[in-house]
Amino acid sequence: MEVKENLSKYLQVHSKIIKPGVMSESDQPIQIIRVSSIRLECNIITSAFYDNERSHTLFEFSPQVAPGYAINIEPKNIVYLPISSRRTISNITLSIIDQNGKPVNFRGEEIVGKIEETPAVGGTGDVQLVNNAFLFLIDEIRYEINGVEIDRNIKPGITSTIKGYISYSDNESKALQSAGWIPKPQNKQPTFITPHFTACIPLNFILGFAEDYKKIIINARQELVLLRARNDDNCYKNSLKNGTKEMKIYLNNVDWRIRHITVNDKHRLQLLNALNKDMPILLPFRKWELFELPSLRPTKKDIWSVKSSTSLERPRYVIIAFQSKTKDDATFDSSDFQHANMNNIKLHLNSSHYPYDNLNLSMIQKRYGNAYNMYTSFRKSYYGGNKIGEPLLDFNQFHDIPLFVIDCSKQLESIKSSTVDIKLDLESDVAFNDNISAFCLIIHDTIIQYRPLTGLVQKII
Repeated sequence: MEVKENLSKYLQVHSKIIKPGVMSESDQPIQIIRVSSIRLECNIITSAFYDNERSHTLFEFSPQVAPGYAINIEPKNIVYLPISSRRTISNITLSIIDQNGKPVNFRGEEIVGKIEETPAVGGTGDVQLVNNAFLFLIDEIRYEINGVEIDRNIKPGITSTIKGYISYSDNESKALQSAGWIPKPQNKQPTFITPHFTACIPLNFILGFAEDYKKIIINARQELVLLRARNDDNCYKNSLKNGTKEMKIYLNNVDWRIRHITVNDKHRLQLLNALNKDMPILLPFRKWELFELPSLRPTKKDIWSVKSSTSLERPRYVIIAFQSKTKDDATFDSSDFQHANMNNIKLHLNSSHYPYDNLNLSMIQKRYGNAYNMYTSFRKSYYGGNKIGEPLLDFNQFHDIPLFVIDCSKQLESIKSSTVDIKLDLESDVAFNDNISAFCLIIHDTIIQYRPLTGLVQKII
């Protein structure tokens, strides 16, 4: 078993020469089934131990059925464990891992769930899923390689909605209807004959890494962490005037399917050489980072200090959107945005500002040509020649769903050589209402490096 292609790597034993006609035994147990023990962990659990070390383990068992069969097991001895915080619990993360601490691989690609409607007291009516409703079920999504975070999307419902309106054309939006992406003016979710639904959401719709990185990843453990939202109020819309129904959405199954690439012998040798040399592999992509200002001051002008970033994480694009009374309120559409009577928006990166001139908008009088031109120019600037085409929103529709896009991809060298303070000057024709919240989506460059042999992952930019 010393030839290049032998069974040793599949049986996980050391390579050695086996003489014919002589019985030979392995020097270590052969692992035909790699998962011998399954552990259920919860991030808020304390006072649990595993191998004499503190852990978040709730329950552990060994599968007693053959591979491919359903596992039905119920704990016999109930043990109550304390939680890590006595304050409000913002999220609960459950992990299913094997005896080596690696996530158990449940294959598939669909999200399967169930919708239940409960009539509100004193009224009846209809409820309807909002655009991009399925991503409003999630509070946070993280993509990790070898346990190191590569990309993160906080509030994926808001982030992907903003990114979708400025990125996709009408035809591209139709292709995403199975993901729940049905923007205005359609804005009508499909009618399900039964309360059950199925959604298929491409990962490049959620994370910048999946959209930009097109190469393969070898010899690395990949994980996708999803934090469930505390309630479903942002996923649907109802009306108190006509009577309401409260909607509960249950996720019975969430699967993640990764495409596996098989290469020919020539490329396999190249990959093996790169693996044996532990050559660093670069993962460049553009990261989407969302910031929220819960409420604006009741004045005509407001200054928002968004963040301070390093020169390596300088913004390339900044998108601003406004919402009114939509957070955790089922009487409003969480995927809708308002213009907030904006007159001018200016982005400050240290001493430089974008755009150079004032916008001089009047949303009430529909004088927003400069803002609409900045919106339509995004696709060509961001994607290059492959995405030149008509935008998703026409001029009139932009008034109802205004997204203010600032292209700052071309910057002076003086900005690149220092820490960048990101500020926004917001000016309105009238004083802001106290129920207006602002969102700022910053897109910046990121480069991650990992070594396929040692598994070392580190951030370069």
